[in-house]
Amino acid sequence: MRGVKRWSRFERSKKMEQISLEDINLDIIPIKVLQDVDRRIADWRAAGGKDSDAYIQNQLRYLKRVENVVNDIISGRRK
Repeated sequence: MRGVKRWSRFERSKKMEQISLEDINLDIIPIKVLQDVDRRIADWRAAGGKDSDAYIQNQLRYLKRVENVVNDIISGRRK
């Protein structure tokens, strides 16, 4: 497609809104999911990663998606 800008994965991630833990209702997310994400973030930090890295935002976006699915199930929009 000519004339259409193709965004790299990096450019897309920079354009996305930043998510914080305060944006996520952790009370409804299954404990196994929370433990998994916590372990992933701890491993990332132990390997020298920073809280400001895109990987952390990816984990928070995952938690937000899980929250949205649980909300849909609770409200009856999903089965």
